[in-house]
Amino acid sequence: MQFPIRRIFIALFVAMLAGSASAQTAEGIVHWSAQGPATAKAGSQMAVILKAVIQDGWHVYSISQMPGGPTRSVISVPPNQPFERDGSLTAPLPHTGFDPNFNLETETYEGTVQFKLPIRVAKTAPAGAKKIAIDVLFQTCNDTTCLPPHTTHLVVPIRIAAASSGGATAPSAKPTAAVRVVEPTNRRSGRG
Repeated sequence: MQFPIRRIFIALFVAMLAGSASAQTAEGIVHWSAQGPATAKAGSQMAVILKAVIQDGWHVYSISQMPGGPTRSVISVPPNQPFERDGSLTAPLPHTGFDPNFNLETETYEGTVQFKLPIRVAKTAPAGAKKIAIDVLFQTCNDTTCLPPHTTHLVVPIRIAAASSGGATAPSAKPTAAVRVVEPTNRRSGRG
């Protein structure tokens, strides 16, 4: 009678180990946040600062990573909102080196990295409380494992003031923090 109990215990132990190994998620390895101004006028430009805190031993790929290997990071402002990207994304210089997961030279970010995203408020944006939606597509790997590409959805609250007839004015310097909305993505990498 002891023999079947031992088998069950071993099977449960192996299943528990396998579950903990597969529990690593992109959201658990890379924490994204964003900050923007508390207020802005319709028609004005502003900057949103995005920050990625990457767990030790892991990295994400740069916004300039060449095709043919890992998925490059992409920061975008989805359509159908009174905000749009207005200029080039400012990003740190990536680390370059050989990546054994893809057998080629790659550009990566590690540790804590920040990006500056220029955004324009639509001239027709109605006054009041709004949320800027920002999507971040990224792939994270360590020296032996790559997770599938993942999209993190960020929401930055902001108050829109009516545009004055004298033109746009600078937004308030007091920032607001982003709220992360976690939704699963169906995009899969060809490698993993």
